[in-house]
Amino acid sequence: MKTAHVLAALGILIAVCGRKSTPAPSTSPPASATAPAPPVSASSRPAQAASVAIGPPVAGVDPAVVAALTKYFAGYKSGTDFGFLAEVCRPKIDQFLLLRNTTVAAVQKTARAFFKDKDGLAYFPDLRALRVETHADQTIARLPVQMRWSYPLPDDLKTDDMPTPPGGTQVDRDVTVDVEVTLDASNLVTRYVETLVRTPALQETAEPNCAPEGYDPRKLRIVYDLGETYISAMRFRGQDVMRHVRSADGDTWELDSTGWAVPVNTQEDCEKMDAEDMGTCISQTAAGWSQCLRPVGDGGK
Repeated sequence: MKTAHVLAALGILIAVCGRKSTPAPSTSPPASATAPAPPVSASSRPAQAASVAIGPPVAGVDPAVVAALTKYFAGYKSGTDFGFLAEVCRPKIDQFLLLRNTTVAAVQKTARAFFKDKDGLAYFPDLRALRVETHADQTIARLPVQMRWSYPLPDDLKTDDMPTPPGGTQVDRDVTVDVEVTLDASNLVTRYVETLVRTPALQETAEPNCAPEGYDPRKLRIVYDLGETYISAMRFRGQDVMRHVRSADGDTWELDSTGWAVPVNTQEDCEKMDAEDMGTCISQTAAGWSQCLRPVGDGGK
């Protein structure tokens, strides 16, 4: 199996493609009443955290199996050289993603190549949803795993007016993947495959600044989240966050949320308050915010 194919499987096709939506210009309408404005951040992702299991595990699972799985996923963290795989895997591995009848050394080499330009790596196995099949010489474990990392924004998504934080703008990836792990009698990993990358359903909204002027609300669509976001613009009291989604037209980037400054007082308001400094009174602002893509229950495919 060619290494390039394995790298594609590791990233679930990180490369971006398709058309990009253009956010509507901010015209400072009233702040959305549907949700409070979030704080402006230099990143669209949650604060980085070390890989940790989500528990407690379901009852009746061998604690040694839980410990083996926890140790395996805890190894995925920023700065790792993937040496931990030699401790948690059998030297000869039946399958790792698209690699079959391979070795730990080959898996380590592939993982290093894929993650070399990525940061914020963390895996969160959900032991609450763990299901196991126990056989005489092996255990098959199935569970969802939240996977996070970031990577540099591709050149074709960059614009002249976008923010340039230290280290450059990053795409933040946060997906939940259904995985299947086979352990031998010594609880060493002999097989690891990812069976499904979950893509929750999202509803496009017509909240302020989300859709272009004159857009027909009847054409708002259901799209599916591919788990990637980046900040495309920052302004006083707000930012634009783009999200990678899949629709009937293919993969694209859409405006996920937007924030802007909303004037608090009009000149008439300030005159009624007999403000000492009219300029300061009129220039006061609050934060407006709109959520342009909203989750659709637990839907997804």
